[in-house]
Amino acid sequence: MPGLRRVLRGIQGLILLGEASQRGVADTLTGKVSPHLACMTGTNRPEPRCVALTGEVGKGVRCSVYEARPSPCRELQPGDEKCNRARSRHGLAPLAAVRTG
Repeated sequence: MPGLRRVLRGIQGLILLGEASQRGVADTLTGKVSPHLACMTGTNRPEPRCVALTGEVGKGVRCSVYEARPSPCRELQPGDEKCNRARSRHGLAPLAAVRTG
């Protein structure tokens, strides 16, 4: 499945059906997109906001399922391109990329 995960990485927010529940995320927090794909509820809307995100953007937010979050969320890193695009949509300044390792 690593190859399929690489393909899905380019399709924002999509996860293999069952991945989130295998990680311990409640099924009520995900929505089926196709026979084999799902997404976190709220992420497939014109103005996406994940149901697991709590707080107010720009003031303080946190992921309520952080330890169990699915692969698209694990791949997002503070200051990377996707992070800064999301910040821009909310009128926030970009972050500097966080270097790991």
